[in-house]
Amino acid sequence: MVRRLGFIFLAALMLASGSTRASHPQNPNKKTLSTRAKREEPPPLVPLTEAERTLDLRSLIANQPDFTADEQFFASESRGGFGGAEKVARKGDSYRIDNGLYVFIYQRGKPGIRMGRGSKVYDPLFAKQDDSIVPWASVSPLALAQLANAKLTALGAQIIDKHRCLKVEANKPSLEYKVILYLAGDLNYLAIAIQVVGENRGSIQTLHNISLSVPASLFDLSDYQPMPLRKWDRITRVRVFLGGKELSDPTLFRAPTGEMFLAVRGPVMTDTYILRPKEGTAEVAFQGEIKTEEGEYAWATRANVGFSGPDTPKEHRLYSCRETNCPKVEVGPDYFIFPDGSKRMIRVTW
Repeated sequence: MVRRLGFIFLAALMLASGSTRASHPQNPNKKTLSTRAKREEPPPLVPLTEAERTLDLRSLIANQPDFTADEQFFASESRGGFGGAEKVARKGDSYRIDNGLYVFIYQRGKPGIRMGRGSKVYDPLFAKQDDSIVPWASVSPLALAQLANAKLTALGAQIIDKHRCLKVEANKPSLEYKVILYLAGDLNYLAIAIQVVGENRGSIQTLHNISLSVPASLFDLSDYQPMPLRKWDRITRVRVFLGGKELSDPTLFRAPTGEMFLAVRGPVMTDTYILRPKEGTAEVAFQGEIKTEEGEYAWATRANVGFSGPDTPKEHRLYSCRETNCPKVEVGPDYFIFPDGSKRMIRVTW
């Protein structure tokens, strides 16, 4: 997965900073790799120069430079790990991710957009910008600004991928995890590596092939068209029963063409369905099928209006019950009864 920095160095860097041992469950040689990682010496931590000690760490973190790069990410926990690679770019308050299949563009305070490679149409409400700093997902550079008011400690300097970096530890009461940033002095103190360290899990992301020159074309959507959106209205008076027992806090939206989106909250997860009274069918829905104008899942908010993309083609629908001899759907003027995946009947009234 890792090109220049290498898996062994990633594991050694995590070990040197107190993270858990990194091992990839799909790698048949993981035991050998982790043994080697323990023997691999991490880059030595050296004292800061007089000039480095006078740097304003808060300003460096709050005013990160624009860049383009290849990003590598690896997360570890006690029983395994996972990772990936993406091309990323930042320009001002905008952040672009290209994973080879889709391009995502996030802008501070606005919902993210998604477009397929080679397509001239984009989803304008793909998701809300995620500014969380956790060890199971890559950290957006737009999220680093929240560390400017954290307790910052310069631990020393290290050479990372031929760049002399300030190693800075950030701790903040509102953050569950410790964050370690490696700020490259020859790249305007860009964070070229970020570690998120917890008691039983940790992650590291690194930047390679870095350029501080960012073409405006990477964020130019003038040749693209937004995907047509369908509007859904919330039905305020809704009751849902499963096996005769009423379920709490259900959500129901209806499209102008009659389809309904149902969200039913359970103790562990929320189940979502598309109900089609005209066709007498029910299907499993993606939780983010309907979003608010801010890019949030509509069912998770109190919004009265939601939006979605074009309807799912019939051949791609995943029906709620796919067993043999599924009970039939019953439809009335103010109710809809359908089977779930276990053939239990769900009754929806409004």
